[in-house]
Formats: sequence, structure tokens, C-alpha cells
Amino acid sequence: FLGGLTLFALPSIKFDNPTSYEGTKRNVKSDIVNSLKALKTVKGLAGFYLIFILFDNMGTGLDSFEVIFVTKVVGITSAQYAYSLSFLAIVFLIVSSVLAFVNLRLPYHLAFQIGTLIFGSYAIMLVVSQNLAMVLLSYVLLAIGSTIAGNMLENMIQTQITDENRTQIFVIEDVFTNVLAAVTVFTLGLIQNIGFDITIAYIGLITITMIIYFVIEFLIVFKKCAGSKSIREVVFKRDRQ
Repeated sequence: FLGGLTLFALPSIKFDNPTSYEGTKRNVKSDIVNSLKALKTVKGLAGFYLIFILFDNMGTGLDSFEVIFVTKVVGITSAQYAYSLSFLAIVFLIVSSVLAFVNLRLPYHLAFQIGTLIFGSYAIMLVVSQNLAMVLLSYVLLAIGSTIAGNMLENMIQTQITDENRTQIFVIEDVFTNVLAAVTVFTLGLIQNIGFDITIAYIGLITITMIIYFVIEFLIVFKKCAGSKSIREVVFKRDRQ
């Protein structure tokens, strides 16, 4: 994050043609607007998109200080932590391979929500871990949850968004993810420097993420119910006529 701030020390870029600069600004703004409109055209996709960014950010924040947490708080050795990382890589490989050949036979929306719940369970399991076995179990939940949620979101975008908007959506996702992750990691480090324990920082990050997650889920369900009610009213009026 601090390294990113040094970019402001670089000399500003000057366009020989002012219209080129204005055109670039308009194109960037247009890309963002078009991407948001494309997400809104698919019911619930914008909410799922935001949920995935939030959970991905939470995972990045937990991962940034994980070595400190598991060695100083949980109490496992450096050798055990190195082993656990190898275990995590193997589990990711297994889960990805299984999902490549096995059809979940679930709607994308439902599978995504199951994946995010498993992802959230990983974060909770990691914070309450007291030994290596619990850490490894949390890694299993991480691999399963993040892989399912990520695959389902990508499938929804691939199948329901046009090629032009799809590219813009992925670019914007990368930008927002990187910016949000930088702010989160900086904040977690600042909290520890102030004097708070890493566990407190972890709990705060998980709590904020889960609260926003449930709020978004509530809005998705509320909007879906409101839409169903509107459809029923239209059908009822048409039948009366």
C-alpha cells in the first residue's frame, strides 16, 4: 500500500492533444458504467459479484498475517506451517480436479451461495483453531468454498454476459480487488501496530465481511420476493380483465 502511494511522486503524464485525455476519461467511465449495467441485467449477479469481491478480500487479509497468527496464537511450528501450505495446495488441486469432472447438478446461484457459506466457515474455523488439525480443516473449507464460489460466479458471467462486457467486468474486478486488498492489509497492519492482537484484527475483518454478506443476501432475497409479488399482481389483474 505504501509502495503504491509512491506512484503519486512520479511526474504527471501530459497529453499533447487535450482531446485524447478527455476521450480516455470518457472511455474509462463508459466501461465502468456499461459493466455495472451488464451486471444489473442478470438477476442477483451484481450482489454475487460484490459478495465474491468481499470474500476474496477477506481471504487476502487473513492470508497476509496468517504466519503470525498460526505460529504465535495457534502455536504450531514453522515446519508444521510449511507442511500445512503444501497440504493446502494439494487440496486445491484435488477440489479443482473433482469439480472439473463432476457436475454439481445445482443452479449456479445456489451453488455459489453454498460456496460462500463454506468460505465463511473457513474464516471462522481458522480464528478458533487451537491445533494443526483445525488449521488443516479450515484449509479444506477454504479450498472447497473458494473454488465452488469462484467457478460458479465465472460460469454465470461467462454464460449470461456478452463478450465485450465480460472483459470489462473482469478488468474492473481485478482493479477493485487489488485496491480493497491493499487497504485491508494496511488497516490490519495498522491495528497491530497500535497494540491490538492479531486475533482482534481477524475477528473484526470477518465480522464486517459477514455483516455485509448477510445484508447483501437479504437485499437479493427481498428484491426477488418483490419481483415475484409484482408478477403475481400483473397476472391477477390480467385474469380479472
